[in-house]
Amino acid sequence: ILYETFDYLSTYDIFHAFINLNYRLNYIINIYPLKVDLQNISRLKFDYICYYLRPEQVISLIFSDDNMGDQVIVFQRYFPYFKYQFINLRCIKFIRTDDILLDLPYSVSALTFQDCMYVSQRIVETIVKQAKSLTYVKVDCIHLLQ
Repeated sequence: ILYETFDYLSTYDIFHAFINLNYRLNYIINIYPLKVDLQNISRLKFDYICYYLRPEQVISLIFSDDNMGDQVIVFQRYFPYFKYQFINLRCIKFIRTDDILLDLPYSVSALTFQDCMYVSQRIVETIVKQAKSLTYVKVDCIHLLQ
């Protein structure tokens, strides 16, 4: 029943409502596969999520600089060994971000760049590095190359 409930809540809401209530709930939260959507969240919520987040439980990750600039850079400060920490990450999406994660875990099979201004060299390098494991790539940019 809790997993069904979690499917309707954001990562922040799951952590804020259920974390540290008791040992059993903590255990259930810590093994629940998370789809972390960092769009439209404040810096305070972002920090809260990063504090409680266990990288190995994340299966999907969405970045966006809309409400919080430099989101990717700040995220890397929390998780400096991203490639080795997020071992179950399957899908990653960058929406209107100036920065991207260059070194992705081999488990990532879906990669999206949405509403970016141009296809940067970093985007190309990331796709090439990840090519062996990618089954889905979407690049939606205004200008093809810079």
